[in-house]
Amino acid sequence: MSPRRSSRRGGRRPDASVFARWPPARWCAAPIAPRSWRARSLLPYNRAAPTAYSPAEGSEEVQMPGKVVRVRRRERLGLAQRLYLPNIFVGLYVTARHFFRNLWGYIVGRKRTFVVQYPEEQVDYPDAFRGHPVLVALENGEPKCVACGLCEFACPTDCITIIPEETDAAIERYPREFDIDMSRCMFCGLCEEACPEEAIVMSRSVELATYEREPMLLHKKDLLRTEEQLGRRIDYMREEYAR
Repeated sequence: MSPRRSSRRGGRRPDASVFARWPPARWCAAPIAPRSWRARSLLPYNRAAPTAYSPAEGSEEVQMPGKVVRVRRRERLGLAQRLYLPNIFVGLYVTARHFFRNLWGYIVGRKRTFVVQYPEEQVDYPDAFRGHPVLVALENGEPKCVACGLCEFACPTDCITIIPEETDAAIERYPREFDIDMSRCMFCGLCEEACPEEAIVMSRSVELATYEREPMLLHKKDLLRTEEQLGRRIDYMREEYAR
């Protein structure tokens, strides 16, 4: 009779009684019954071997309360849904109702729908509206800016470029060049909030469409506005930031 074949690691095959006691009873409710020699060989190294769940002795299986919902994969459409005509008539009814109501308002001279004939008619935007930023000019025409660079630092898109220069005036510094690349501006208003001198203000101008990129780069002479032109926005800004 030939001797028994040894395992791959060399040596004798371990006794199966060792694995019958592995893992200890305190680790699981039911003893693990390995189904093959490979599973038995992995037990000492892999304690989380997959096992079938079986409730412990004396325990009861509890069914969780719930409601069984049967999902219908194919819905049978009715005749009206298959024809699709009623939905078309509903859409046309809404369109026709607005059309004739606005037509009657146009005939009697009462405009029922908010329509502006742009650019012949201009919209009076509210004070909280944020257009592109502009510079506030003093009475002598020079900008109120002191070239501190806070707006340039606060800009999230880096669209503001300031080149400061010394001066003998009381402000000590002024912007020799102040450029804003409107192709990158996101109209967030952070430059307005960061300015300590109220020198840069969000205007109500939104007409920035152009066929080329060069006009989108606004220089200092293009950004200057008087306080009279920006009075409503400046008053709103002071009331809002004073809270």
